[in-house]
Amino acid sequence: MLAFTWMFVTAYLPLAQHKLQLTKAGITIMTGRFLFMMILCILFDNRDAAIDKIKGLHSLSTDLSPLFIKWLLYVLFGLLFICNFLSGQFSISLSQTIVLQVTGVITWIVYFISLKKQGYYFYYFGVDGLMFLSALLTTMASI
Repeated sequence: MLAFTWMFVTAYLPLAQHKLQLTKAGITIMTGRFLFMMILCILFDNRDAAIDKIKGLHSLSTDLSPLFIKWLLYVLFGLLFICNFLSGQFSISLSQTIVLQVTGVITWIVYFISLKKQGYYFYYFGVDGLMFLSALLTTMASI
């Protein structure tokens, strides 16, 4: 639900201003944004899985096996890269497409770093920072 909410606020609402949200381009952009946010949410869920299990809280990381989560992330990353590529085919500039792919690669690297125990600074500045980095780089690429 959190990934959907972030997609809605950061993709749907801006596209709605231009009546683009239900076009092929808009759907591709929103899908890519949802996948990106879903990946970030899973990274946070993985961090909190042990404590969430003790407290009886449910998330993907507590309800699914680590192996399943790993393969789910691989599929999500694959779909993200495809959506980013298709966004370039439908609507956005080559420079913005490249920036989205670079952000995806950086997120892939952060995922592998997150597999080792990391502190709060890593998650709040590294993982959360990816949302800001994505927006900043995409905006810069559109100038």
